[in-house]
Formats: sequence, C-alpha cells, structure tokens
Amino acid sequence: MHIPCRRERRVRFMLEMAVVVASLATVFAASVAGAQVAAPVAARAPVVVGPKAWEPLASLAGASIMRLVGMPTDTGPLVYRLKLPAGARLAPHIHSQDLYVVVLSGTHVIQYGEGNEPAKLLTLKADAFMMLPAGEPHTEWWPEESVVHLTSRGPITTTFLPVKPAP
Repeated sequence: MHIPCRRERRVRFMLEMAVVVASLATVFAASVAGAQVAAPVAARAPVVVGPKAWEPLASLAGASIMRLVGMPTDTGPLVYRLKLPAGARLAPHIHSQDLYVVVLSGTHVIQYGEGNEPAKLLTLKADAFMMLPAGEPHTEWWPEESVVHLTSRGPITTTFLPVKPAP
C-alpha cells in the first residue's frame, strides 16, 4: 500500500484548493454578469448526532468507541470518540491517513518516531489538539481514564509495527 509523502499531500491539497478557487471565481463572475447561478444538485443537510452508545473496542481491552460519523472502511469523513481505561497502551503503529486528535478528558501520551528520544514524547491534557501525519510511527498510552475525539478521512487503516527488542 502506498502512503503519500508530505510533498504528495501538499500537491493534492494545492490542487483541491485550485478547484475551490476556480469554482468561487466562476460563481463570482456569473453574479457580476447578472447571470443566475444554479442551485447545487444534491443539497446536504446538517448531520445531528444524538446520544450514541459506547461499544467495546475489540483491539484494546477495557476501551470503548463511540462512532459519530462514517466507518474506517468507507470513503469520506470519519469522526469518533474513544474512552480509554487508566493504563491502556497501544503497540507501535501507523495510520494510512492524517489523524486529528482532541483530548476531551484525562491524559494522552504519544511517543512518535522510531526511537525513544525524550524530545519525541508528547503529553496531551484535556483540551489539547494534535495532528498526527499519515505514516508517522508512534505508540500511545493513557495513564489515567481518558476520552479522546478523533477525526480523519476514510478509508483509513492502522498497521501495527514489529516491536524491536531492547539493546
């Protein structure tokens, strides 16, 4: 599986922005010329998510997931929350898409990169935000009960990496 590098993601983002700018320019030019702009073909309504149930998270004992929008295998937005017990820990892994993390409560610790350098250790407390780039190796743990809010785009996969023995 090909994981896009930062340059490829930047180029894709620039192309998407060029399409947005071109669309806005067309609408502006049409309105200046007095032409009527057609309504969008498929209008989208706001998505309101009521209270959802927490479901057990199969990949981490004692953890729960609340799926708000999308599924990891679907194309499109993905929004979910994780409730993690004190002491929960995930082995080193990578994600195929960028992941946006907001800590709602508790503490979320992330060791990113391939080494155990202290400079690559992040401790996120409630209200902290982090963007984790696709393909960035990391491990994470929660020293106290925590709830995190995650946003990404699907399809997304998580690949666990082989654990290197200590020297």
